[in-house]
Amino acid sequence: MDFTCPPAITTVALFTAIVLLDLFRADYTFIPVHAILGAVAYLLMAALCQRGAALGAWILLGTPLVLLILGWIVWATKWELKASQARAADQVSSAKTAASYCRSCPPKRQPCCVDPDKLQSA
Repeated sequence: MDFTCPPAITTVALFTAIVLLDLFRADYTFIPVHAILGAVAYLLMAALCQRGAALGAWILLGTPLVLLILGWIVWATKWELKASQARAADQVSSAKTAASYCRSCPPKRQPCCVDPDKLQSA
């Protein structure tokens, strides 16, 4: 096997970091799972490199990162959509409150009242 394959070395580094994070978080239940998965992933990457499929190994290694980035983009877009909908609802609510306040003014229209037509166009 090719033990100097860059995707395999990167895989070992990533899974070592994951196991160390598990140790620092005192999450001992996942350490054996991550260690075994790391060993299997390393062997897979080394076997791919040995067969001349280093590009395939990089693609296989990069796929979770790409999926993570795409998931983050979808989450951020969904969060921004919810925030913009909340802002729109607040604007409609404040416009309705101002319009109902204006209707409660005396017929002479004191200066504190706003014309509802101007309020909707703003």
